Amino acid sequence: MNRVNNYKYSMGLPALFLFLIISVSGISLITCGVAIHNKIEDTAQSHYTLYTGAEYLSEKIRQSDSFSIEKNGEADAIKLNSGDTVTYVYVYRGFLREYNMLSDAEFIASAGQKLLQMEELSVKETDGIFDIALTDTTGKSISTKISILGGTE
Repeated sequence: MNRVNNYKYSMGLPALFLFLIISVSGISLITCGVAIHNKIEDTAQSHYTLYTGAEYLSEKIRQSDSFSIEKNGEADAIKLNSGDTVTYVYVYRGFLREYNMLSDAEFIASAGQKLLQMEELSVKETDGIFDIALTDTTGKSISTKISILGGTE
C-alpha cells in the first residue's frame, strides 16, 4: 500500500513543477511586455510633442506678416507681427507658450497660453535661413530650418 501512495505523490511533483515554470514564464512575459509598451509610448509621446511643436512654429511663421527673434530673459522668443496684433511664441517654465496681444501692449511671459511641454526653444539665423530647435522635457531635440524670402524685421 505504501508503494501506491508514494506513486501518487511522485506523479504530482512534476506536474506542480511544470505549473510553476509556466506561471513564472507567463509573469515574466507580461512584465517584459509592459516595459516595452511603456518605452514605445514614451517615445511616441516625445516624437509627437517635438514634431507638433516644430510644425506649429513653422506654420505660425509662414502665416505671419513679419517676424523677429527676441531674447526673453535667457530664452529666445519668436515675435510674429500680423496687422495690429503681435504674437510671441516662447518657452517659459517648461511649456511652449503663445501670447497674443496688441502691438503697443507690454509682453508678460507668464500670461501666455500653454501649448506643449517643452524645455527649450532656440533660434539662430544664418544668411536668411532660420534654424529653430526645440528640446522636450526628456532632453530629446528636433530642429527645423525655415527660409524666408521677405518679411523679417
